[in-house]
Amino acid sequence: TTSDLVELRDNGQALLVPLHGTRRGIRLEHGFGGARLFTRLDLQTAQRVLALYAVVVRALRAQEAGASAERERIRKDIHDDLGAKLLTLLHRSGPAERPLVREAIRDLRELLGALEASPVPLAAALDQWRGEYEARCRDAGVKLRWREQDGARDVELGPRTHHQVTRVLREALSNALRHADPVEVSVEARPGTDSLEVRVENDGRVPRTEDFAPGRGAAIMRQRAESLGGTLTWTRRDEFWSVHLVVPLAAAEAAALPHAPEGADASAEARLGALPAT
Repeated sequence: TTSDLVELRDNGQALLVPLHGTRRGIRLEHGFGGARLFTRLDLQTAQRVLALYAVVVRALRAQEAGASAERERIRKDIHDDLGAKLLTLLHRSGPAERPLVREAIRDLRELLGALEASPVPLAAALDQWRGEYEARCRDAGVKLRWREQDGARDVELGPRTHHQVTRVLREALSNALRHADPVEVSVEARPGTDSLEVRVENDGRVPRTEDFAPGRGAAIMRQRAESLGGTLTWTRRDEFWSVHLVVPLAAAEAAALPHAPEGADASAEARLGALPAT
């Protein structure tokens, strides 16, 4: 173990640098290819880098805290204002309008969930998507064939990834039910540690690929996928119209903020101010 301070060891033969966020350190030996020993100047330089890093981490954490507070304020405003109005509209609407209002309430819940910025287990997300597909296909009198290949269901989706994939899959089914008049919709999900792959196919009317011109809805679906670093393609395969989504899970979310060395945050500015100017 080590402290959060850089240390000279063995009369300058080694320099011990703490690992950020841990009580362990890296031992550097044979300075400058063994040409000389480490000196107090090397120690001060390493300590200065750690101090600067701590200041940057504090700034990033403050920025993220401000963004989180703003998201929470927006979430509460939407919940209190728009949520209440939608519930009132649901009670006042007739049988023909109620499904649309319920769909709007469902979309609002998902939006609020995305603003809460909580990761979602992939297993729970797959169960959610399957449940929605089953309900919508049942209501439309369409058979659903859902297949999941064995994979890493224990990984987590970031809130942004979960929200965007949900919207892409929902629009894929909406397009199939609205335009293809299918008898069966087939979904194949391939969860992995690095990526999630989902293919949605239907056996309804299949336009020729060369005649397919993505409309606004299809363009938005592709933009959602690309915003996650993924791809979305439409193909004709074995007389089936297919939508293929691939999302790289590791790169889909912004990287978590790094941890500063233990004890470094409180004194970073003081250490930085005490160092000589360069």
